[in-house]
Amino acid sequence: MSLKASILAFSIVLVMVAGCRSSAQADDLKSTVEERVSNEREGDVSAVHGMTESDVVGSLGQPDDSRDFTMAECCHEFEIELYNTYPPVDGTHDDVEIHERHWKFDDHILTVWFHEVEGEWTALDAHLWHKDTEF
Repeated sequence: MSLKASILAFSIVLVMVAGCRSSAQADDLKSTVEERVSNEREGDVSAVHGMTESDVVGSLGQPDDSRDFTMAECCHEFEIELYNTYPPVDGTHDDVEIHERHWKFDDHILTVWFHEVEGEWTALDAHLWHKDTEF
């Protein structure tokens, strides 16, 4: 096999492995969230970090609510974690777009914030909270 063919074959295998990981991660997300809701474990949901928006929607269905905003329009207490990635320094992150999506699970809501990384909307942070929580 030529070097060119070997590189092509290796690249195809990498894409297939990445796709399987992403798909398995999406399959696990819904069960992870449901388990946390049943045990009333609110807070950060690290299982979603790094997943694409399309994978999260594929796993959880269409969000029950959504909004898009820029970091210039951010942040109140609920969104404060976004400053860990995009601190409000001299307006350098003002134009960064964020997609905020909400899914309802019984008395809880999963909120996921996505940002664009290399042309793909990717989960930046996620929080599971009780619907009666005041921020």
